[in-house]
Amino acid sequence: AQLRGWVETAARAVEALSAAVPAGLPRPTFQVGTADHWIQAEATAEDLAAAHGAGLRVISDGIWPLHHPGRGVAERWRRFWIEAGEVGLRGNASLLHGPAHGMDAVLDQIEALQGLQDVVPVFQSVAPVLVGPGGFGGVEDQLLSQGQSDVRVLAACRLGLPAVEHLRLY
Repeated sequence: AQLRGWVETAARAVEALSAAVPAGLPRPTFQVGTADHWIQAEATAEDLAAAHGAGLRVISDGIWPLHHPGRGVAERWRRFWIEAGEVGLRGNASLLHGPAHGMDAVLDQIEALQGLQDVVPVFQSVAPVLVGPGGFGGVEDQLLSQGQSDVRVLAACRLGLPAVEHLRLY
């Protein structure tokens, strides 16, 4: 019921916006919630297909669950993104890095995201997100600034995620 409400509300908004768009321009799309919302609502492939049919095109925040407490079981996360990609939805993935998420964690996340891209090209962008910048200065990163961390992670993303078109930095 919750999913149906989201989709119906968003579909009405898309229709209203579409009426104002001049002929020849792309039709508006919408984004409702994050992957967490859809997973917690136990969205099925049919729910995702219905949402796509109503105008949904992008789902946000595909953070690999092993590096974000509360993200749930990795297999459910993976299945969700495969189902979303198979019905034509795309996602924006966030990749966590920083003092508590070193390069090993970054590479684990890149491997998970690329493994998914190999099955279905669901992610249109990846945004490395710095978590806990106040924690810089520990033994492992005593010579690493936030800027250096950002550049290192962007380079790893570009090399490890060749099928993702766009990288962005928050």
